[in-house]
Amino acid sequence: MYFCFTAAATAALMLWGMGFWEALDHAFSTIATGGFSTRNENIVYYHSFSLKMILTFFMVISSANFGLYVDAWKRGLHVLLQDTEFKVYLLMVAAAVLLITASLVLQGHMLLPESLREALFQSASLSSTTGYVSADFDQWPSFAKFILLLIIISGGCGGSTAGGLKVMRLILLFKCFSAILKLHMHPRAVFHMTVGKEKFSRNTVLQVLAFFFIYMALSTLWAGAMMFDGLAFMDALGVAFSTMSNDGPAFGAFGATCTYAALPDFSKVIVCLSMLFGRLESVTLLSIFIPSFWKKSGW
Repeated sequence: MYFCFTAAATAALMLWGMGFWEALDHAFSTIATGGFSTRNENIVYYHSFSLKMILTFFMVISSANFGLYVDAWKRGLHVLLQDTEFKVYLLMVAAAVLLITASLVLQGHMLLPESLREALFQSASLSSTTGYVSADFDQWPSFAKFILLLIIISGGCGGSTAGGLKVMRLILLFKCFSAILKLHMHPRAVFHMTVGKEKFSRNTVLQVLAFFFIYMALSTLWAGAMMFDGLAFMDALGVAFSTMSNDGPAFGAFGATCTYAALPDFSKVIVCLSMLFGRLESVTLLSIFIPSFWKKSGW
C-alpha cells in the first residue's frame, strides 16, 4: 500500500507539471508525512491551488491506518466509511477548516475563497504532521493558531505515518472521561469500552491514560528547558508540541516561514530529544531508564 500511494503521488505530481525527481521527492515527503520540499519556500513557491489539492488528498489518506486500506482492498471501500477512527479524523479536519476559515474571514485577513483554500491545506498538513507550508499562518488570528496547535497535538490515526497523540487515543480518552462521569452517577454500573465494533480492555485504557500523561509531561518539560535557555513562552511551547508530534513548523520565531537554525545549542539538544521521544512514542525510550530493562537484556 505504501508503495502504491508513493507511485500514485509521483504520477499525480508529474501530471501536474513537476519533473520526475522533484515529483518523487515530494511523494516521498508527503506519504511519509515528512514535509520537506525541494524548494526553500516550501509549497508557497509553486503558487498553485491544484498542487495544494493533490498534496492535501495524499496527506489525508496517509493519515489513516494503512492496515485499513489492506482491509478495504479485500472487502471493499465501504470499510473506510465504517472505521470510527478515520471518520473522527475527517470530522476533526473538517471542523478545523471551518473554524479557521471563519476566523480568517471575520477578522478580515482574507476573503472567503482564499481563506477556505489555505485553511484546508494547512489543516491537512498540520493534522497529518506533514508540516508543509503554503502560507505564513503565524500572521493569522490567535484563534486560528490555537486550532492549528490542537490539530498538531492530535495528529493522525494509529497505524499511519503521522505523529501526534493519534486519534484513537483521543477517542479512548474521551470515552474514559465520559465513563468516569457516569460512574459518579451510577457507582455500581459496569462499562465496556468499545470503539465501533472493537472492544478495549481496562489495561489498554490505562496505557492510553499513561501515554497522554507522558506526552503532556514531556512537552511541558521540553518547553520549560527551552524557556530556561532564553526562548519566549509561546515560542518554546510551540516548538515543544510541534517536535513531540513530529510536525515541524511551530509559531513565533520558529513559525511557518522560519527554521530552527536560530535555536541556542542547548535548545537544539532538547529538540533532538523531543523528536526522538515523539517518534518512538516516549514509552520505548523511557523504558531504558528502568534498571530491570538492563538486567533482562543481560547488559
